[in-house]
Amino acid sequence: MPGLPLQELEAFSVLVHQLHFGRTGELLGLSQGRVSQLIKRLERRIGAPLFERTSRRVELTEPGRGLAEQVVPAFARLREGYDTARARAAAAEGPLRLGFQCVVYEPVAQAIAALSAGAVHLVELPWADPFSLLARGELDLAIVLGPCREPGFEVLLEFSRQTVYLAVAAGRGAAGRG
Repeated sequence: MPGLPLQELEAFSVLVHQLHFGRTGELLGLSQGRVSQLIKRLERRIGAPLFERTSRRVELTEPGRGLAEQVVPAFARLREGYDTARARAAAAEGPLRLGFQCVVYEPVAQAIAALSAGAVHLVELPWADPFSLLARGELDLAIVLGPCREPGFEVLLEFSRQTVYLAVAAGRGAAGRG
């Protein structure tokens, strides 16, 4: 039995809620045209149109409603399982230990939240030696001002034109997060 067309089914599941190809594409990080291609391919596989499309609206057909009854709850369960697994893994690792030298602004906080599904423990770094705690493994990540040219560290993200970096010791577990 061939594999399930998961990308097509995911696009279908989101489109069922949005009833708009553009918004569906935005939510999935795809172009409107790509969403349309995925839905057309799924309709070919099913052998029936799943949506009625006009220039003003998108509506489910009878076969589309039948498929939605099965697919939408299945994707909700998949998302719940994925989120639960990430939360358990983060809890097992303990909180993300984050050092900082500066005020943590909203875009920075959002990037950090994306890296960690669990709690974040903030530690203020000494200005004279911002990398020592990171090097000793007492921190997972550090937000530092200025260039990160210390040997054994890598820059994960550059947050602003003011040259603020998120650094991690090479080979540490946090390097693979996100």
